[in-house]
Amino acid sequence: MTARRCAGMAGFRVLLLLLCAGAAFSYYPFVHYTTGTAPFQAAPERFDLKALPGGTLYYFVSGKGPEKLAAGDSFTSVLSQIRQAAKVWNDVETSALRFEFGGLSAPGAVQTTPGVDVLFGEVELPPGLIALGGPTSRSTLISDESGAFVPITRSILVLGKDLSQRPSHSSAFFLTVVHELGHALGLQHTLTSGAMSTEVTRSTTRSRPLSADDIAGISLLYPGATQARRAGSISGRVSLNGVGVHLASVVALEPAGAAVSALTDPEGRFHITGLAPGQYYVYAHALPPGGQPEMGPADIVLPVFPDGSQVPAGPVFETMFYPGASGIQQAGVLTVSAGRDTPDCNFEVRAREPLKLYGVTTYSFPGPVAVKPAFLNVNGTRKFLVAYGRGLITGGAPSPGLNVSVVGGSANVFQDTVAA
Repeated sequence: MTARRCAGMAGFRVLLLLLCAGAAFSYYPFVHYTTGTAPFQAAPERFDLKALPGGTLYYFVSGKGPEKLAAGDSFTSVLSQIRQAAKVWNDVETSALRFEFGGLSAPGAVQTTPGVDVLFGEVELPPGLIALGGPTSRSTLISDESGAFVPITRSILVLGKDLSQRPSHSSAFFLTVVHELGHALGLQHTLTSGAMSTEVTRSTTRSRPLSADDIAGISLLYPGATQARRAGSISGRVSLNGVGVHLASVVALEPAGAAVSALTDPEGRFHITGLAPGQYYVYAHALPPGGQPEMGPADIVLPVFPDGSQVPAGPVFETMFYPGASGIQQAGVLTVSAGRDTPDCNFEVRAREPLKLYGVTTYSFPGPVAVKPAFLNVNGTRKFLVAYGRGLITGGAPSPGLNVSVVGGSANVFQDTVAA
C-alpha cells in the first residue's frame, strides 16, 4: 500500500479535520471553499512564504531517528535521502518555494515558526501505511496578489520507526519521501502517475522524480514570477444530464505522454493551468474508489464549505475524450498558447456502474529483473509488458472487452497480444 498523508482512521479524526480541503485547481491541494454557493471561490492551504525569513521554508528532522534499519543502513544515509527528496521540491524553477534543511530537532521539541517536522514513529501509522504527511495546523484566511489562501503553520512527515524493510538507498524509500513531502507542502493525490500518485500507479524514478503534473501543481501553489507568462491553460465543465459533476478528473495529455490534471468543483468546472504551449488531448474520467475510511474517492480529502461540512463527490461516469469521443482514436486536440486560456472544453458524460478496473501497475523486463515504470524496446528480445491491478482478470482469464492502446507514435501495440 502506498504511503499516505494524515487521515482516514478513527484515531486520526483530529488530523483529518485539519487536512480537509479542496479546489478546482490545476492540481488538487488542500483548499477551503470561501463560499457555500456558486460561483465557488477556493482558497488553498499553503505556507505563506512572504512571512518566512528570506522566504524560505525549513524542515526539521527528529534526531531520535528510526529504531530499526536495514542491514548496512545508517541514520546518516536516511538523513541524506530525506535531504535529497526535499531538494527535488526546492529546485522547481517555476515555483517560488525555497525548502531547506533546518537541522535536527530534539524529541518532543516544539517549533513556534512555520515549518515541516520529519518524525520517526512519534505518530502511530495506521495499519498498512509506511509513511504519512500533510498539514497539521493552520492560521486564518488571508489574501495576497495571487488570491485568498489559508496559511499552513505546521506540517509533518512521519516515517515508521522500523525501516528494516525499506532501506534508505532504495528508490522506493526516496520516492516515498518525495511523495509525502508533497503532501506536507500542501498537495494531494493526482491520477497522472506522477510523484503525487499512489505508489501503485506512480511512474516516476529517482533520476526523474517529478512529472509535468507535479511541477504544475507546486508551481500553481507557490507561483514563481515567470509561471503565468510561460504557461497556458484549458478550462471547461463536466456535467451529467446538465448537472455539474464534482471531483471529476480532467487530464490534458500531450501526444508524447506528458499529462497535467485538474479536479472539478461542485459546479463541475475545472481549470488546468501550468501547461506548456502545444497540442493536447483532453479527457475526463471518474476517480477510483478510496481505500481509507472517511476519505473520498482516490483517497482524496474531501473539500469543505465555510461551515466545515464536506462536499461529497459526484457520480461515477464513463471516460470521455474531448469533444465527446469514447476513445483516443476519435479524440480531437486543443492548442494551448503561453499566457492564454483555451476555454469551453466541456464534457456531457454518461453514468456508469462503479469502476471495476483501476490501480494498474505495469512492468517491463529488459532483463531478468522487473522495471517500473515500464518501457518497451521493440528491438529487444523481451517485447512485452506485464500489468497487475484490480479488474484485469476474471475467472482466470483476461476480463471481457479488455484492450490496450498507446497514445502517440513512439510505439505500436499489436492486436490479440493481451495474455493472462
